[in-house]
Parts: sequence; structure tokens; C-alpha cells
Amino acid sequence: MRTLIAALFSLSAFSCKSRDKACTDHATGLIPVYDLADSSFEGFSGGLYPWGNEIPDFWLQKGLEASGDLIPRGVSGSADTTGKIGFLTLGYSTAAMTARVFYDLCADSSVFTDLSFVTGAQAGLDLSAMTDRTGPYWDSVQARIQEAGMIPEQIQLVWLSSACQELYDRPFPVQATDQIPIYRQVLANIRYHFPQTCIVFLSDRAFAGYISEKGAEKLGEPSAYYTSWAVKWTIEDLMMFPSDSIPYTDWGPALWTDGIRGNAEGYTWSCAEAGKGGIHPTAEGRLKEAMLLYRFFTSSPYLQQLH
Repeated sequence: MRTLIAALFSLSAFSCKSRDKACTDHATGLIPVYDLADSSFEGFSGGLYPWGNEIPDFWLQKGLEASGDLIPRGVSGSADTTGKIGFLTLGYSTAAMTARVFYDLCADSSVFTDLSFVTGAQAGLDLSAMTDRTGPYWDSVQARIQEAGMIPEQIQLVWLSSACQELYDRPFPVQATDQIPIYRQVLANIRYHFPQTCIVFLSDRAFAGYISEKGAEKLGEPSAYYTSWAVKWTIEDLMMFPSDSIPYTDWGPALWTDGIRGNAEGYTWSCAEAGKGGIHPTAEGRLKEAMLLYRFFTSSPYLQQLH
């Protein structure tokens, strides 16, 4: 595995070699939800939360209480100092690709050594494949957990990055609001399959303005951008209408940025990172996104006790 320094070197050295010649760096002009904390989009207030980007105190406290339940669990699911705290990645194949690099970064820097990582994200399967509680998606996830030498009761943290493709032909804001009950069903399924889940981190999608693969056009912009709003409104919905059947859920790393124009923090997404066809990130893109995850999770107030 590479060290963080080697990974950074690879990121800069690879950029000139991975660009898809049929792709042109560009942006949509849309403003990331995070950068709309004091503004709005089509009449809807932005920011990650109802009142900006700061986690509301009551929601932060609820998350801290949930993180207090993170404990190593043995093969019986009971507390065991020699047991495991499972971190499960769910969503698209792009989430799986990024997560694997994130796991390597954690190992290289010796952080989250108490976490056991499992990749449950699957190619071509979106939120709609996850709504059936007894469907094949969950059979595959369970098999991967077993292959990792773990049991479902050891899964306590989940990172989910996905969306619902069947809604991508709908206009804004309907495309985003119609995803809320779907997200809620998937979150309830997570609780059902992994009853010890303490926290679910919910992310949007990466910039999709470079998608050119035939038949995948609907995955492009502005649908990826609208996913940011679906995540925002799902979390706000959970704040207003919590359920014991759904684990505590908060923002994961916000992945969407406006292409080469980027966001207020200077995070951009170029052809060199999007890769040929624009769907699956290149090695450079996976590393760049994984480092975004690394910065997010190592600074999360919910995980400070784990590193």
C-alpha cells in the first residue's frame, strides 16, 4: 500500500496521462448546496442544514449520543474488547472504488485502526435496488460481510452514496423530494439488516457533467446536482420526523462540485478525474475523492474517539 505522501505524488504525476481526449473540462454554473448557505436555488434555501452549514445543536447532540454506542462487538454481537466495529460502504460501484482507496489511506496513516472495513456497494445498482428488504442486493452485502469474517451485528457505521435513477427524468424539485421516502426505506433496511448501526453518513454524487457513455445520459447533469438536494432534504425530513426504525443519519462528505469551476473551497472535478465515459473515476479521481473522505471522517465529531 502507498503512503499518503506517495499517494499525493501519484495524484499530481498521473494527471497528464489519464485525460480522456474526447472530454473537455467544463462546469454547469450550478452552485453547490454547501456554498448556498446564505442563498437559494429556485427559491429553496441552500446549506447542508435548514439554517446553513452548521449542524444544529440538537442534531449534533443526537449524533454524539449515537457515537457513544460504538463499541467492539464479538461474533455473538455482544460487547467484546477483542471484537470489531464494522464500517460498511453502500451505494454505486463508484462508492466502492473510492472507498477501497480510502481504506488504504487509513491503513497507511494508521488511523481508524479499530474499524473493520467492508465494501457492500455494487455496480449498476442504485437506491431502487436497495428498497426490497429481502432482495438480492442485501444478499450480496451479507455475503461480503461473511467473507470479511464478520457478522451483521458488528456493522455499526455506514457510508452511503447513491441515488434513484428511475426519477432522473423528473424536474426539480420533484426529482429530489421524491427520493426522500426511498432514502428513508433504504435507511430502515439498513437498521433491519444491521441492528447495531449507530450512524449512517449520507453523501450525494460526484459531478456528472462528463458522462458521455451511450445509454447513460440520464445519469448526467443536472441529476447529480439534484441528488445533493435529495440528501439535504432527507436529513431535514429525519430531523422533523425521526423514526426508531432508522439509524441516526447525517451528511457524509459532500461530493458534488461544479466541474472545473469547483466550489468555494477550491475542490474541482476534471476530465482527468472523471475518466472515459464520465461514469467511473480514474485512479486520480478515486484518490482525490478518497482524500475528501479521509479529511471528512478524520474530522467528524462523531468519530474522534476512534483515532
